[in-house]
Amino acid sequence: MNSEHPRADDCGRHAHCTTNTHPRQQSLFVGGEPAVASETRRDAYQAAQPKLTGRLATALDSLRAAGPRGRTRHELAEAMELPLQSVCSLALRLRREGLARESGKRSTPSGSMAAVLVACDDGEAADE
Repeated sequence: MNSEHPRADDCGRHAHCTTNTHPRQQSLFVGGEPAVASETRRDAYQAAQPKLTGRLATALDSLRAAGPRGRTRHELAEAMELPLQSVCSLALRLRREGLARESGKRSTPSGSMAAVLVACDDGEAADE
C-alpha cells in the first residue's frame, strides 16, 4: 500500500482528494444521483442506425438476387464481405420483420448443415 494514498475511498488528507474521489477516478454519482450512460448509449445507437439500415437493405437485396434458391448465412456473409456474426444479426432482424424466412437446409463450408434464407415476396407469410 502506498503510504500517501492508503485507499482512494477514504483519502481526505490531501488537498486534491475529496470524499470518495481521487483525481484519476470518476465519481459514480453526479450531484448525489447515480451516473447514467443513457445519453451515450442513445447517441451510439443513433449513430449506428444508418449503417444497420444500409446493411439490412443490402442483405435483403442479396437474398432477393438469390431468388428461390436463397442463401445460407455463410453465403450471405461471403456475398456481403462481412463476418458471419454480423450477418447472423441481420438475418434475425430480417426474419423478425417478416422480410425473410428459412426454407430448407444446405451444407456450409465446414460441412455442417445450415438454414437457407429466402426473401419473402409481398403478401407471403414469414416464419417466426
